[in-house]
Amino acid sequence: MLKGTRVSTIRFAVASDHMITKQTVLILGAGASYPYHYPIGDKLIERILGLASNEVFPSDEKFESWSKKLSILQKSLTLSSRHSIDAFIDGQPELAELAKMLVTRCILSCEMKEHIQCSDPADHWYKLLWNKLSQGATNANYERIITENKLSILTFNYDTSLENFLYQAFVHSFHGATHQQACSFLKSLDIVHVFGSVGGCPLEGERTYGVPFSREHIDQVWEISKGIK
Repeated sequence: MLKGTRVSTIRFAVASDHMITKQTVLILGAGASYPYHYPIGDKLIERILGLASNEVFPSDEKFESWSKKLSILQKSLTLSSRHSIDAFIDGQPELAELAKMLVTRCILSCEMKEHIQCSDPADHWYKLLWNKLSQGATNANYERIITENKLSILTFNYDTSLENFLYQAFVHSFHGATHQQACSFLKSLDIVHVFGSVGGCPLEGERTYGVPFSREHIDQVWEISKGIK
């Protein structure tokens, strides 16, 4: 499982000079998204605890009860001493809906297209993985990236930064590469989000990755949060 933030942790899978032609499963823990500006563990909890009601909810009477519930959730989350918001959600089903919305809001606030190009080369494992997957591909035969790689990805993260990076890398690496081909590439990787996701993957098309959300978009954030299991 990829837990840390240094690309050396996955060199075992990319050391050879050809594509991943043996059936391989890459399991991604929370640390996998950390180099791309996503909070993990205690940092995500800190963000949730730091949210003020007027940051989350519009000044509308219909959200008054949710504002009160936010205070209850934050107090309970503090006293629970949980390291993981997932563990807190599992243990507090009556607060789960609100907690998932807050997680979604925090993740969406971190979505920036420029962040999927990691500023630290030592941590940019997305780039390392892409160059492994595209090893030996040329403009004349790049479709072999779709057919020859035997990689599947199991991720415990809610964000879709990896999908967006790989999509972007594919379409910009080869002249004439299409949206449909890039989507076929993503499908071939069979990326599974164990605990669901906040969407924004090019395959889904329901929303564009990196578009900012404010408290006025609360209804959309609620809807997106339904993607978290």
